[in-house]
Amino acid sequence: MVVTSQKIENLVRFLPHFTKERDIFVNHIQEKGCYTFADYPEDVWQFIKIIYDDWFLEAFDWAAWQPQAAVFIEDAAHLATADLETLQKLLTLHVRKERASEGHLATVLASGHIAAILKRLAELKST
Repeated sequence: MVVTSQKIENLVRFLPHFTKERDIFVNHIQEKGCYTFADYPEDVWQFIKIIYDDWFLEAFDWAAWQPQAAVFIEDAAHLATADLETLQKLLTLHVRKERASEGHLATVLASGHIAAILKRLAELKST
């Protein structure tokens, strides 16, 4: 699927939500003492929905790509040079990993990594 300027804008508009001072990105709720699941605020659910609705996800083996992704996750300077395909892969990894490990998205939101991806997307859109 082709990534258009509008699809990038649909994601970048969440940047103020994910860069403002915020105490919490998720509530972990235990149900009947046996399962914990992530209950995200509405803006996070809308962000995830846009990623799916706009077909922003890359079809690839995200689990196998995690060692390469670590460079972009751990090094902000490296992320600042990422191309569009890499940013798509990172978002795919984080959204898919959330399905396998609830709370993962809260971790990358709280760390500022998702905001950094969105900032880089905004830069690429403006060039």
